[in-house]
Amino acid sequence: MHYDRTGAQRIIEAYREIFPRITPELASYWDTARTRPWSYLTSDFHRATLEKYESFSTTVEKLDTEVQNGRAISAPALAARMVALCRQHDLGFSFGISPWTDHALHRTYGKAPVRRLVIIVGHDWYPIVPKREGKPHRLNWPMRQDGLHLLPDNDESVARRYFAAVTEPLLSGKLGTLLFVNIYPDYRAPDERVTGPVKAGYAGCLNGFEALLAGTRPHYHPDDVTIMSWGDSPWRLLRQRTRVHRPGGIMAITEQLAGGILEFQSGGHAYQYLPFAHPSEARNAHIAFHLDHQRLGFARLGFGSPMATPVNGCLKPALNGGAA
Repeated sequence: MHYDRTGAQRIIEAYREIFPRITPELASYWDTARTRPWSYLTSDFHRATLEKYESFSTTVEKLDTEVQNGRAISAPALAARMVALCRQHDLGFSFGISPWTDHALHRTYGKAPVRRLVIIVGHDWYPIVPKREGKPHRLNWPMRQDGLHLLPDNDESVARRYFAAVTEPLLSGKLGTLLFVNIYPDYRAPDERVTGPVKAGYAGCLNGFEALLAGTRPHYHPDDVTIMSWGDSPWRLLRQRTRVHRPGGIMAITEQLAGGILEFQSGGHAYQYLPFAHPSEARNAHIAFHLDHQRLGFARLGFGSPMATPVNGCLKPALNGGAA
């Protein structure tokens, strides 16, 4: 599935409105200068045009067709070709931050009657060329739709895991604009494992996220911004800007909070912050206190109910039809 030109232009406009300027700190975090080995997800949406995104997408799609049709290309060789295309076109593999960011903006930007921004902070994307048995992993390109909302079309069981950590008003745009970001903004290296801490480490990621928040402030007052995080690694970084001083990982804090909302302090401003364990981990669907934390936290924020709920130990859709 691809974006049409109107939808693509709308995504570009959303990025430009949310971030009216890519500050030097943001440019460093997203590495728009491509100084890090695998910083090829992001694009400078203020410099790029729709025509450039279209041309780049056409070229990448041809490479993807070559890979999907069975031509044997080693992971390092494929990664090198992907990097070369990015450098040739001066773009990354999304309109702005990541393909999931693009799709969330496509579905939610400008839908709510009020100006509100909900930021979901994930961990990272995938290796630029992931290990995969059988058919190769699909490549991304800006004009190709790929997002949380599409998970039911791919794997219903995985979709249900993610839908325990979101609500229909959140995904439909009724609450405001949804900005999905990863605390680690780059790809992992080719063939690196897809879960667990990234080998490259997290130097600069917390400061980078704070630069991202600062970048939104010209148009979004901190009172109108809510932060949610998925997973232990994002929590261990973001907790440094909260008043939580007791040691412990994500499960410890969610059990303590029981739906309570934290304050994330940055640049002299306070943001509402609700941390979750990562919904992709199947075992989290069976931890009662964490499911209660999600449900109560959403209720306190006025976000509605989770889109999937536990029934007899399994997650079941809470709404007909799945994604909004």
